[in-house]
Parts: sequence; structure tokens; C-alpha cells
Amino acid sequence: MKTILWYTSWTGHTELYADWLGKEIRKAPVHANNVDLSTLMVHDLIIYGGPVHSDKISGFERIRKVFPYLEKQRLVVFAVGTVPDSEENTSRLKAKNLAGLDQERIAFFYLRGGFDPERLSGLHKLSVNFFKFRLLRRDITSLTEGERSLLAAYSQATNYTDKEYLKPMLEHIKGLYAEQRAISPFR
Repeated sequence: MKTILWYTSWTGHTELYADWLGKEIRKAPVHANNVDLSTLMVHDLIIYGGPVHSDKISGFERIRKVFPYLEKQRLVVFAVGTVPDSEENTSRLKAKNLAGLDQERIAFFYLRGGFDPERLSGLHKLSVNFFKFRLLRRDITSLTEGERSLLAAYSQATNYTDKEYLKPMLEHIKGLYAEQRAISPFR
């Protein structure tokens, strides 16, 4: 099964997960800036990871644009964010990012990452500071657990990355490889 593993990372947490995953599946991760979208067409399995900002997976819009042309490819998406994993968070992220796509071919995973405001640059720093400003203007009691977690992370770097979070995704990917071998005429 021809596989590509690519990612977008702002503060290094998504890159770390991509590196760990790449070692497990023996594929070198490629930063999204180095991927020509036409190359996705020649892969059977596309694995993409990106950081979450305002419930959107950074860089995922590029996949949405070409997804209608990826007729046979399977897609594994991992979103990396600061908030603790929960069914509510995962459902919200899937609804916001995967709506309108053939979800039969997409597997979605949320991995808790972290946040380091010192590693942000340019527009990302401006965007995050604007979001922080909006949160600070609200009544603290109206903030969700995730929003309070983000506010705390703005003042001090956090890192919740853990290889254990990769296990469900790895099992899914191994299942896709096994399925491909089972239907291959070249066993």
C-alpha cells in the first residue's frame, strides 16, 4: 500500500507525533509545504496531521479541495490540540472539518499536544493573541474547560504529547495494511 504521511505544525507537537508515527509505519513524514497535492493521487493511503485552532485543523482545507478527485484513496486525519480528549471535542472537530466529505474513507483521531507561545511566528502569533484577547473579555464562568486550558497555556508552555495517544490510530492503519494484503492478488 503506497502511503504518504504529511503534516502541518506550528509549535512542534504535530511534528513530534508525525515523527513517532513515521517510525512506527516506516514512512518519513513530510511537511505540508513540501507536498505537491498532485502527488496525493498516486497514494493509496494518505495520512495527514495538523494543529487545531478555533476548531479547524490547520492545512486541512488543502485536502478538502482535492478530496473529490481522490476516488479510491483512504484518508487518516489526526488533529493535535491542547484541550483534553473528549467525545464532545472529537464530535465537534469532525463536524467542523469533515462535513460534506465521504466519511466512509476517512478515519479521524484527536491527539492531545500542547502549546508553546514562544514558538509561534507571524500570522499564527497574531491569530492566537486575538483569540486570547477574545477569551479574556468573556466572563471566566462562561468559558469551557478547553478554553480555560488554552488561557492557562498562553501564559506558560504546555506539552501533553504521549506516544500512547497514537495506539488507536496505529491499530487502524495496521488494519488497513492487513485489509490491502488480503485483497491483493500478489500475496
